[in-house]
Amino acid sequence: MNFLRTLPVGLPLYLMSLFLVSSLNLRRLTEEGEQRALALEKQLSDARLETLRSQLHPHFLFNTLNALMTLVHTDPAKAEEMILCLSSLLRATLEARDKPRIPLRNELQLAHDYLAIQSLRYGDRLKTLESLPAETLACTVPPLILQLVLENAIKYAVDRHAAGGVISLRAERLGEKLIIEVEDSGSGLNSEPRESHGVGVANVRARLAASFPGREVSFDLLPNHQGGITARFQLPVAGEAEDGAVS
Repeated sequence: MNFLRTLPVGLPLYLMSLFLVSSLNLRRLTEEGEQRALALEKQLSDARLETLRSQLHPHFLFNTLNALMTLVHTDPAKAEEMILCLSSLLRATLEARDKPRIPLRNELQLAHDYLAIQSLRYGDRLKTLESLPAETLACTVPPLILQLVLENAIKYAVDRHAAGGVISLRAERLGEKLIIEVEDSGSGLNSEPRESHGVGVANVRARLAASFPGREVSFDLLPNHQGGITARFQLPVAGEAEDGAVS
């Protein structure tokens, strides 16, 4: 106390004010640093998600263009119809490109456009069944998350079997979980190697984790009663907010 009495009048108050201002500036700089770190983390997450998405598009386009090249020579009318379907699918894909998730009804439209293209190629050899209750359609999923699964199902259940095959698409809401299954009647997991499974499964799981950060998700390939494979998604229920954003 004797020391404080020897200081010039107002100096203790000045030092306290300086300390408070410094503390506030430090807090502000810390908060700004945290905000920049969060923004950078989001940018990196978005870039990673875009990279994962881009891995699917060339694969899909390559297969579709190959089919189109064949039809140009064998059935020009079907080729023209396929071009129209492809144009519609690509337009819808571009509209969904910048959205982290879209309603399941929109994802199903993309799937239907894709299956329409494949139906032109395979005709009666490709049969599809659906069970999609209305309560599942507003739940959101990553765009084109079904793409690789459908491609593999067609490749191994239809393309490699002269008699063709059946692909079933189902969705079910169980409380706060959305279950989506794509079942094919092709050869099972152990009957022949499916070379794209390793990369494809890893890609799908990575996209799900990036699209639902911090939430429980799963993607598994399971044998089914038809002797083929069931690709099973388990996702948290997430719907559209009133402003059109995803929750």
